[in-house]
Parts: sequence; C-alpha cells; structure tokens
Amino acid sequence: MYIGTQAQAAADKPAIIHARTGATLTYGQLDAESIRVARLLHARGLRRGDRIAIYMENHLSYMALIWAALRSGLCAVPVNRYFTAEE
Repeated sequence: MYIGTQAQAAADKPAIIHARTGATLTYGQLDAESIRVARLLHARGLRRGDRIAIYMENHLSYMALIWAALRSGLCAVPVNRYFTAEE
C-alpha cells in the first residue's frame, strides 16, 4: 500500500493510533508529514540509496520518518537502544 494513494482515498481516517496515549495520525497527516520530512532529508544532502539510522522513542512521527525514507529511496535502519555492542 502506497501511503499517497491511501491518503487520497481516506485522508481523514486514522492511519496510526498510539496504543498508550490514544493519539492518532490520519492518512492525510501521515502523507503530508512524510513529504515534509523527505524534503528535509533531501535538503540535508541525502540521496537515493543512502542509509539513515533511526533512533527514537515510540512516537507517531516514527512512521512518517519511515515513509519519508521509503519515498526518497533511502534505507532506514532502526536502532534499538537495547542493542549490545556486538549487535
């Protein structure tokens, strides 16, 4: 599923619901935020095929960052704070 297509079909429907807080992000908001972040990443010099490490808490904006990376052709590498040195 491409988020842009879903945003056009159901812009006001919840795409993500935070289990703990109940906060939501609609498909339209997710699409708009991922476009904004994709432009920011491009402005910072990242190009198709580059990798970005993602180290962040459980937050609605995590998926916007993932979609921004995907739509930009970047490789998103989630980093878990519990990783050991060997991992």
